Amino acid sequence: MKARKFADDTKLSIIYKPELSAEALQRMQVSLNSVSSWCTKWLMELNINKTHVLHFGRSNPHAQYRLNNHSLTPVTVIRDFCVIVSESGFVSEHCVSAAARARQLTGIMLRTFRSRKRSVILPILKSIVRPVVEYATPVWSPGLQKDIKEVESVQRKLTKRIRELHALSYSERLTFLGLPTLEARRSYFDLLECYKIVHGLVRSECKELLVISESATRGCNTMLRSTIRAPRHNLRKHFFAERVLPLWNALPREILQLSSLNQFKVALRNYLHV
Repeated sequence: MKARKFADDTKLSIIYKPELSAEALQRMQVSLNSVSSWCTKWLMELNINKTHVLHFGRSNPHAQYRLNNHSLTPVTVIRDFCVIVSESGFVSEHCVSAAARARQLTGIMLRTFRSRKRSVILPILKSIVRPVVEYATPVWSPGLQKDIKEVESVQRKLTKRIRELHALSYSERLTFLGLPTLEARRSYFDLLECYKIVHGLVRSECKELLVISESATRGCNTMLRSTIRAPRHNLRKHFFAERVLPLWNALPREILQLSSLNQFKVALRNYLHV
């Protein structure tokens, strides 16, 4: 059982094997009872309407839980710090939502600024639109082609609005503007987050999953390996701890050995051309 808090937001979670489901479900309910008792003691009112249950796993029994004598509502998706989390584990809902918000901003900006010059469109893309589809990407970076295309369409359509580039293909427009794809930038953010985790600059449970290789082979003191077995399902192959491993281990050794975060950022940008 794990509890996580941020400001007034609290999450309880438990991971268990199917054969231990009865014991795990009981532990979760006991934890909820403890939360209820603590809040009652300290006169803190819980908002039951904003308290939900999200079940993960194909064999999950979808148990019913109670808090303050009220049944908690099960949901299939939930917004957690502006990231939409689905019980399926896929990020399609968030990709659609993020792309829609970015397109909405694009429409507002294009109605506000009538010019379609590169000097106007590029700052809008980089400072206003792109941050919307790049927020917390290490958490939700898409793996399915339809989701990748959905997010990429934001930059694809906006660059097409530039007057002198309208007739060019997307790849030609990016080359002319010196822009990387959004997919390439997500790889950059993944590697940046991995560097922070490896060097202890952020608190992350991935620290237990990604460890330095113990091989005596030259250069392996910068290589990473996973502490868990290889994924059997396509879903887990797209999770951060899995997708970042080949990216990290493919980097030149001189970049991996950089001890400064700023130096790593500069070297990584030059290497990935982002």
